[in-house]
Amino acid sequence: ATIGYSIAGFGLVFVGLTFMQESMSELHGFISFDNLPADTLSGRLLLVALGILFTVVTQSSSAGVAAALTALYADLINFNQAAALIIGMDLGTTSTAAIATIGGSVGVKRTGFSHVIFNLLTAILALVLINPYTWVWNFFSPGEMIKNAEIALVGFHTCFNTLGVILILPFTSQFAGFMERLIPEKASVYTRKLDVVLLEDTDLALNAVQSAISTISIALFSHVNAILGDTERGARADLNELQSALNDTHAYVDRIKPKSSEGAEWERLLNMFHALDHLQRLHERCEEDEERAITARDTEELTEECSLLINSIRSIVDDVEGNNWLKASEKANDTAAKIHVKVRPYRRNVIAGIANGTYDVYAGTGKLEAIRWLRRVSKHIARITEHVQLSVLARGK
Repeated sequence: ATIGYSIAGFGLVFVGLTFMQESMSELHGFISFDNLPADTLSGRLLLVALGILFTVVTQSSSAGVAAALTALYADLINFNQAAALIIGMDLGTTSTAAIATIGGSVGVKRTGFSHVIFNLLTAILALVLINPYTWVWNFFSPGEMIKNAEIALVGFHTCFNTLGVILILPFTSQFAGFMERLIPEKASVYTRKLDVVLLEDTDLALNAVQSAISTISIALFSHVNAILGDTERGARADLNELQSALNDTHAYVDRIKPKSSEGAEWERLLNMFHALDHLQRLHERCEEDEERAITARDTEELTEECSLLINSIRSIVDDVEGNNWLKASEKANDTAAKIHVKVRPYRRNVIAGIANGTYDVYAGTGKLEAIRWLRRVSKHIARITEHVQLSVLARGK
């Protein structure tokens, strides 16, 4: 049945083309096509513009090509005029891509405008090919172009698009590089100091990484407070942007090559990797387990632990902003230890509550997950600050 519908739909295309041909043939007495631009360079450019306008209005280059074919079949336009029109219609399809880039990411804009530029280059190529194409037809098959103008037009449309792809394929890397320069990536507030030039000096590169880790940490710590209900100092971060920043920082660190696998630079590098690993895991806690934070926030028995973590993070953020990693590390480790000792008695109470019917299994499991989330988050923050502090100490060696 599906194949039957497909064949029937395909047949309707030809029925529609037949109706268009019949209706076009009746236009001789109603519309004068004598006012179409003459077959000159300026005339062809004007026809290209008309083709673009037609496609922008109808949002269908296929309909435009079909209309050009039927007009050519009805002898309302000649081959060169039809060729110029379909070049414009082909170029007009890029309007959709251009509109789609509005408000899009850098990647979306690069993709959309690469389509526009590629079609523009193909259109220029096609304009140049009109005369050589007709000459080849007339040389090998004199008179056949007039008899089979529609086939010649379809062949021309296929020819210039295929040739455009063949010509651009060997230069895709250069074209991609051109698009990256034309639409550069906006410098992220988190990674703007990760300059590739600094990679020549390991110490400077590690300083840049530490700066990126500081900025990412502040954003992620503040996000933790936000989902725990801190309306004064908490601030939700764009987790997708933070993930991109973490990816970029990881990639940058991977390019740092110390001269030796020991010494201060090596120790700093190892601690940077550890800090980034815990930042990634903390990011996952925020992205994948936010409902556990909400449960912790809304659980009366965990009010003290939530307040402890919120106030601790406020202090840690202040210390990180002041580049006082030692104080931040001490505060984070103290908080993690205090939350850790609360886990076992809290678990016993919750499990007892499930057993005696105070909580159902679902609610009790949620409470257990909530305390585990608080413990893990506090531990990640402690490890992040500790490893950055160790990196700072290593630099002084």
